Amino acid sequence: MIKKIIFTFLFIILMIPSSIHASRLKPSYKGYDTISNGFQEELLFKAKIDVQKTDLEYFPSFKIKKPEKLKISTEQLFSFSKSSQILKAGEDNFDFPITLKPLQLANGDYEINFYLKPKVIKKDDNKQKQTGSKAYPGVSSVIKFSISDTEIKKLEIQNITSLVSEESLPPGVNFDLYNKGNVLDTLDKVILNLVDKTDSEHVYQEIILKDKIQNVQPQDSINTEVRFLDSFPGIGRYILNASFFHKGNIINEYEYEHVEIFPDGTYAQNVDLNDFKLLNDKIYKEGDLLKLSAKLLNTGEKTSRLGMSIEIILDGETIDLIKLDTIILPKKNTKDILETYKVKKSGNYIFRAFAEYGVKKTNIEELSIIVGPSSIEQSEKNIEENKNIIYISVLLLILLILIVVVFFIKKKNKNKNSLNNINVNNIDNDFI
Repeated sequence: MIKKIIFTFLFIILMIPSSIHASRLKPSYKGYDTISNGFQEELLFKAKIDVQKTDLEYFPSFKIKKPEKLKISTEQLFSFSKSSQILKAGEDNFDFPITLKPLQLANGDYEINFYLKPKVIKKDDNKQKQTGSKAYPGVSSVIKFSISDTEIKKLEIQNITSLVSEESLPPGVNFDLYNKGNVLDTLDKVILNLVDKTDSEHVYQEIILKDKIQNVQPQDSINTEVRFLDSFPGIGRYILNASFFHKGNIINEYEYEHVEIFPDGTYAQNVDLNDFKLLNDKIYKEGDLLKLSAKLLNTGEKTSRLGMSIEIILDGETIDLIKLDTIILPKKNTKDILETYKVKKSGNYIFRAFAEYGVKKTNIEELSIIVGPSSIEQSEKNIEENKNIIYISVLLLILLILIVVVFFIKKKNKNKNSLNNINVNNIDNDFI
């Protein structure tokens, strides 16, 4: 009976056809509301397919819903690489780039259903034959869009930031420009204003027109920037205002109060801090004079003026900050640093070293040590501990003596009582 059950189970397993597990297709681009005639945009479809059997392949297929009485072929609407048309057997990732081409299409609403259709390779009389099968349910993606002669212009601006600037590097702004319309478009203009922080009457303005601003494809975005072109001021601190115009209106504004124009070469500076260490022995005691050393290396293209600091932390709290004299370090040069510090208390110490220069800061170097009590303090502590031991020893000795004395007194009294009893008994016997 058991053999029959096992045989039946194995027969059922062998007769189960190849099964497919697939995730829904995901286009990298979600589609369009309205597209103008002549627009072209590339879409990238991605599918992850888990095939249990290795005898399965997939090929892309399309279903198109279009305006009535419009005859259109797939080739008119799509273009794609022939080498990408098949997901090979055993593969589980599928990137399928498609270019959507609504060129010279009739106005109206369109819906494209893109799906993967598996091919099964079966052996028949020692010959391999491919037979198509139904598309796997749920493995599809739908793009909906409309074709129209009406131009839609809509721009959005996000993520505005101020740009770094020097005497020969004009200030400006960086931003993301989104085209939500259906035609190639860009901003009308951007107006930049710099207000001198020391004198608000000094205002510098630059108008950047659309021929200096990048165009954006419909339903796309770019990251771009605009800077002052001619009339920007020199070294100083300023407030920056930016106004973004489209279709005659301001669509976004930005203000930043901490713009600084630095001398040329400020951002070309670069200094590294290395080899931060202690030159003392590895056993540290309270009152020791620690010798701290480090190396500064100018890897930039300009001479740097540095201010180096060492932060001292004891048991989690900052207790001191050493500020070294200003260091002038020419490019490609190295400077050896030696500084001393006397530890006044025992505990866990952390030393953090860094240097600041221009608008930058070096890497932070850190080292940790444990400082024990001083020799004198340890000796005094030992003496005090010895005194306590002597006191305790004397007390114990006195207590022992008392115990011995009491013991002998009790013993003497006991012997005396015994002798008295013997004498009394003798007297009684004599009387009788």
